[in-house]
Amino acid sequence: MRKSFILGSMMAVTACNAAAFADTVVYSNIPTTLDPTGYYSQAYQADSLAEFGDRINFGGTARQLTSVTTWMDSYAAAANWTGFQSNTTVGGVAGYTYDFTFNIYAAGSGSTPGALLGTVTQSQFVRYETGGALGGLFAMTFDLSSLSLTAPDSIVYGLAFNTQTYGTSPTGANGPYNGLNFALSMDGAAGITTGSNVNLNDVFWAKNGGAFQANSGWDPYPGVGSSLTPIVSFSAVPAPGALALLGVAGLIGARRRRA
Repeated sequence: MRKSFILGSMMAVTACNAAAFADTVVYSNIPTTLDPTGYYSQAYQADSLAEFGDRINFGGTARQLTSVTTWMDSYAAAANWTGFQSNTTVGGVAGYTYDFTFNIYAAGSGSTPGALLGTVTQSQFVRYETGGALGGLFAMTFDLSSLSLTAPDSIVYGLAFNTQTYGTSPTGANGPYNGLNFALSMDGAAGITTGSNVNLNDVFWAKNGGAFQANSGWDPYPGVGSSLTPIVSFSAVPAPGALALLGVAGLIGARRRRA
Protein backbone atom coordinates (compact mmCIF):
# COMPACT_ATOMS: atom_id res chain seq x y z
CA MET A 1 0.00 0.00 0.00
CA ARG A 2 2.76 2.43 0.96
CA LYS A 3 4.71 1.72 -2.26
CA SER A 4 1.58 2.29 -4.36
CA PHE A 5 0.94 5.57 -2.57
CA ILE A 6 4.50 6.76 -3.15
CA LEU A 7 4.47 5.72 -6.81
CA GLY A 8 1.13 7.43 -7.38
CA SER A 9 2.36 10.56 -5.64
CA MET A 10 5.53 10.60 -7.76
CA MET A 11 3.48 10.26 -10.94
CA ALA A 12 1.17 13.05 -9.87
CA VAL A 13 4.00 15.40 -8.95
CA THR A 14 5.84 14.58 -12.17
CA ALA A 15 2.71 15.24 -14.21
CA CYS A 16 2.28 18.58 -12.46
CA ASN A 17 5.90 19.47 -13.12
CA ALA A 18 5.55 18.54 -16.81
CA ALA A 19 2.47 20.73 -17.12
CA ALA A 20 4.26 23.58 -15.36
CA PHE A 21 7.25 23.60 -17.70
CA ALA A 22 6.80 25.71 -20.80
CA ASP A 23 9.03 25.27 -23.82
CA THR A 24 12.53 26.61 -23.23
CA VAL A 25 14.74 27.89 -26.02
CA VAL A 26 17.91 25.77 -26.02
CA TYR A 27 19.54 27.19 -29.13
CA SER A 28 18.87 30.39 -31.05
CA ASN A 29 20.65 32.76 -33.35
CA ILE A 30 17.49 34.51 -34.49
CA PRO A 31 18.29 38.24 -34.66
CA THR A 32 16.69 40.23 -31.85
CA THR A 33 16.29 43.18 -34.23
CA LEU A 34 15.60 42.77 -37.92
CA ASP A 35 18.21 44.21 -40.24
CA PRO A 36 16.29 46.36 -42.77
CA THR A 37 18.99 45.81 -45.39
CA GLY A 38 18.03 42.12 -45.62
CA TYR A 39 19.94 38.89 -45.09
CA TYR A 40 22.38 36.68 -46.92
CA SER A 41 21.06 33.20 -47.66
CA GLN A 42 22.11 29.77 -48.88
CA ALA A 43 20.50 28.60 -52.13
CA TYR A 44 19.46 24.98 -52.71
CA GLN A 45 18.72 24.63 -56.42
CA ALA A 46 21.31 27.17 -57.56
CA ASP A 47 24.04 25.55 -55.43
CA SER A 48 23.02 21.94 -56.16
CA LEU A 49 21.92 21.17 -52.59
CA ALA A 50 19.45 18.60 -51.28
CA GLU A 51 20.02 19.29 -47.57
CA PHE A 52 21.64 22.08 -45.55
CA GLY A 53 22.33 22.54 -41.84
CA ASP A 54 24.97 22.81 -39.13
CA ARG A 55 26.48 21.29 -35.98
CA ILE A 56 25.46 23.08 -32.77
CA ASN A 57 25.53 22.82 -28.96
CA PHE A 58 22.39 23.26 -26.88
CA GLY A 59 22.28 25.51 -23.84
CA GLY A 60 20.35 25.05 -20.62
CA THR A 61 19.22 21.62 -19.41
CA ALA A 62 15.94 20.90 -21.23
CA ARG A 63 16.54 18.23 -23.86
CA GLN A 64 13.22 16.78 -25.03
CA LEU A 65 12.83 18.69 -28.27
CA THR A 66 9.43 20.21 -28.98
CA SER A 67 9.95 22.47 -32.00
CA VAL A 68 12.44 24.10 -34.32
CA THR A 69 12.04 27.30 -36.30
CA THR A 70 14.04 27.99 -39.44
CA TRP A 71 14.33 31.29 -41.22
CA MET A 72 13.98 31.17 -44.98
CA ASP A 73 14.34 33.68 -47.81
CA SER A 74 12.13 33.46 -50.89
CA TYR A 75 13.24 34.89 -54.20
CA ALA A 76 10.14 33.83 -56.14
CA ALA A 77 7.69 36.57 -57.05
CA ALA A 78 3.96 35.80 -56.93
CA ALA A 79 3.44 37.45 -60.31
CA ASN A 80 5.63 34.78 -61.94
CA TRP A 81 3.77 31.83 -60.43
CA THR A 82 0.07 32.65 -60.69
CA GLY A 83 -0.70 29.15 -61.97
CA PHE A 84 1.28 27.16 -59.41
CA GLN A 85 -1.03 24.43 -58.08
CA SER A 86 -0.20 24.88 -54.40
CA ASN A 87 -0.82 28.63 -54.28
CA THR A 88 -2.62 29.95 -51.23
CA THR A 89 -2.75 32.99 -48.96
CA VAL A 90 -2.22 33.19 -45.20
CA GLY A 91 -3.11 36.38 -43.39
CA GLY A 92 -3.38 38.17 -46.71
CA VAL A 93 0.15 37.11 -47.72
CA ALA A 94 0.54 35.27 -51.01
CA GLY A 95 2.46 32.02 -51.02
CA TYR A 96 2.23 28.28 -51.52
CA THR A 97 2.40 25.10 -49.48
CA TYR A 98 5.31 22.70 -49.83
CA ASP A 99 6.77 19.68 -48.04
CA PHE A 100 10.00 19.95 -46.04
CA THR A 101 11.96 17.39 -44.05
CA PHE A 102 13.86 18.32 -40.91
CA ASN A 103 16.52 15.82 -39.79
CA ILE A 104 18.31 15.59 -36.44
CA TYR A 105 21.55 13.63 -36.19
CA ALA A 106 23.98 12.81 -33.42
CA ALA A 107 26.92 15.23 -33.48
CA GLY A 108 29.38 12.72 -34.93
CA SER A 109 32.93 13.92 -35.44
CA GLY A 110 34.98 15.65 -38.07
CA SER A 111 33.08 16.05 -41.31
CA THR A 112 30.64 13.21 -40.62
CA PRO A 113 27.38 13.49 -38.69
CA GLY A 114 26.35 10.73 -36.30
CA ALA A 115 23.31 8.47 -36.55
CA LEU A 116 19.95 9.89 -37.56
CA LEU A 117 18.07 10.48 -34.29
CA GLY A 118 14.78 11.75 -35.66
CA THR A 119 13.11 13.13 -38.77
CA VAL A 120 9.84 14.95 -39.50
CA THR A 121 8.27 15.83 -42.83
CA GLN A 122 5.69 18.59 -42.70
CA SER A 123 3.84 20.82 -45.12
CA GLN A 124 4.76 24.47 -44.64
CA PHE A 125 3.54 27.80 -45.95
CA VAL A 126 6.14 29.51 -48.12
CA ARG A 127 5.59 33.18 -48.84
CA TYR A 128 6.37 34.78 -52.14
CA GLU A 129 8.76 37.69 -52.33
CA THR A 130 6.72 40.85 -52.08
CA GLY A 131 9.44 43.44 -52.33
CA GLY A 132 10.47 45.80 -49.59
CA ALA A 133 13.65 45.85 -47.54
CA LEU A 134 13.42 42.28 -46.23
CA GLY A 135 12.18 40.76 -49.48
CA GLY A 136 10.86 37.25 -48.92
CA LEU A 137 12.15 36.64 -45.38
CA PHE A 138 9.85 34.39 -43.33
CA ALA A 139 9.92 31.65 -40.66
CA MET A 140 8.83 28.00 -40.70
CA THR A 141 8.20 26.08 -37.47
CA PHE A 142 8.37 22.28 -37.26
CA ASP A 143 6.58 20.38 -34.49
CA LEU A 144 9.09 17.88 -33.06
CA SER A 145 6.96 16.68 -30.13
CA SER A 146 5.89 13.47 -31.92
CA LEU A 147 9.51 12.31 -31.93
CA SER A 148 9.67 12.17 -28.10
CA LEU A 149 13.36 12.80 -28.71
CA THR A 150 15.66 13.46 -25.78
CA ALA A 151 18.57 15.04 -27.60
CA PRO A 152 22.24 14.96 -26.62
CA ASP A 153 24.01 18.22 -25.82
CA SER A 154 25.37 18.50 -29.38
CA ILE A 155 23.64 17.64 -32.65
CA VAL A 156 23.83 18.09 -36.39
CA TYR A 157 20.62 19.23 -38.07
CA GLY A 158 19.61 19.43 -41.70
CA LEU A 159 16.69 20.91 -43.64
CA ALA A 160 15.88 19.05 -46.86
CA PHE A 161 13.41 19.65 -49.67
CA ASN A 162 13.04 18.81 -53.33
CA THR A 163 13.88 21.25 -56.10
CA GLN A 164 13.81 20.78 -59.84
CA THR A 165 16.98 18.68 -59.99
CA TYR A 166 17.99 18.02 -56.35
CA GLY A 167 16.55 16.33 -53.28
CA THR A 168 15.38 12.78 -52.58
CA SER A 169 12.71 13.11 -55.30
CA PRO A 170 13.52 16.00 -57.66
CA THR A 171 10.38 17.46 -59.21
CA GLY A 172 11.83 17.61 -62.72
CA ALA A 173 9.99 20.89 -63.24
CA ASN A 174 10.69 24.53 -62.63
CA GLY A 175 8.84 25.94 -59.63
CA PRO A 176 8.97 28.69 -57.01
CA TYR A 177 10.83 26.28 -54.71
CA ASN A 178 13.88 26.78 -56.95
CA GLY A 179 14.11 30.30 -55.54
CA LEU A 180 13.91 29.30 -51.88
CA ASN A 181 16.99 29.74 -49.67
CA PHE A 182 17.98 29.17 -46.04
CA ALA A 183 18.54 32.59 -44.39
CA LEU A 184 21.89 33.21 -42.69
CA SER A 185 22.84 35.17 -39.60
CA MET A 186 25.56 37.75 -40.19
CA ASP A 187 26.45 38.07 -36.50
CA GLY A 188 28.61 34.98 -35.98
CA ALA A 189 29.07 33.87 -32.37
CA ALA A 190 27.76 37.19 -31.08
CA GLY A 191 24.39 36.46 -32.65
CA ILE A 192 23.91 33.17 -30.78
CA THR A 193 21.80 34.10 -27.75
CA THR A 194 21.36 30.54 -26.43
CA GLY A 195 23.68 27.58 -26.99
CA SER A 196 26.81 27.72 -29.14
CA ASN A 197 28.15 26.78 -32.54
CA VAL A 198 30.83 24.10 -32.62
CA ASN A 199 32.64 25.55 -35.62
CA LEU A 200 31.58 28.81 -37.21
CA ASN A 201 33.69 28.06 -40.27
CA ASP A 202 31.72 25.10 -41.51
CA VAL A 203 28.19 23.99 -42.33
CA PHE A 204 26.73 20.65 -43.36
CA TRP A 205 25.27 20.00 -46.76
CA ALA A 206 24.44 17.34 -49.35
CA LYS A 207 25.75 18.73 -52.62
CA ASN A 208 25.57 17.34 -56.16
CA GLY A 209 23.88 14.17 -54.98
CA GLY A 210 26.62 13.47 -52.44
CA ALA A 211 26.47 12.55 -48.76
CA PHE A 212 25.37 14.98 -46.06
CA GLN A 213 28.67 16.14 -44.56
CA ALA A 214 30.61 19.14 -43.29
CA ASN A 215 32.00 21.66 -45.71
CA SER A 216 34.94 23.13 -43.82
CA GLY A 217 35.97 26.62 -44.82
CA TRP A 218 32.52 27.40 -46.22
CA ASP A 219 32.55 31.03 -47.34
CA PRO A 220 29.60 31.78 -49.63
CA TYR A 221 30.03 35.57 -49.54
CA PRO A 222 33.75 36.42 -49.47
CA GLY A 223 34.49 39.78 -47.94
CA VAL A 224 31.47 39.88 -45.63
CA GLY A 225 33.82 39.77 -42.67
CA SER A 226 31.75 37.64 -40.31
CA SER A 227 30.91 33.98 -39.89
CA LEU A 228 27.56 33.25 -41.51
CA THR A 229 25.37 30.61 -39.86
CA PRO A 230 21.90 29.20 -40.69
CA ILE A 231 19.23 30.97 -38.64
CA VAL A 232 17.40 28.50 -36.38
CA SER A 233 15.83 28.25 -32.94
CA PHE A 234 15.22 25.00 -31.02
CA SER A 235 12.84 24.66 -28.08
CA ALA A 236 12.62 21.82 -25.55
CA VAL A 237 11.16 20.73 -22.23
CA PRO A 238 12.88 18.69 -19.51
CA ALA A 239 13.22 15.02 -20.42
CA PRO A 240 10.88 12.56 -18.63
CA GLY A 241 13.74 11.25 -16.47
CA ALA A 242 14.49 14.77 -15.28
CA LEU A 243 10.82 15.30 -14.42
CA ALA A 244 10.78 12.07 -12.42
CA LEU A 245 13.77 13.28 -10.42
CA LEU A 246 12.01 16.56 -9.80
CA GLY A 247 9.00 14.59 -8.58
CA VAL A 248 11.13 12.64 -6.12
CA ALA A 249 12.78 15.86 -4.92
CA GLY A 250 9.36 17.40 -4.42
CA LEU A 251 8.16 14.45 -2.34
CA ILE A 252 11.29 14.49 -0.21
CA GLY A 253 10.95 18.20 0.34
CA ALA A 254 7.29 17.84 1.29
CA ARG A 255 8.10 15.03 3.73
CA ARG A 256 10.84 17.12 5.37
CA ARG A 257 8.49 20.03 5.81
CA ARG A 258 5.95 17.80 7.55
CA ALA A 259 8.58 16.27 9.88
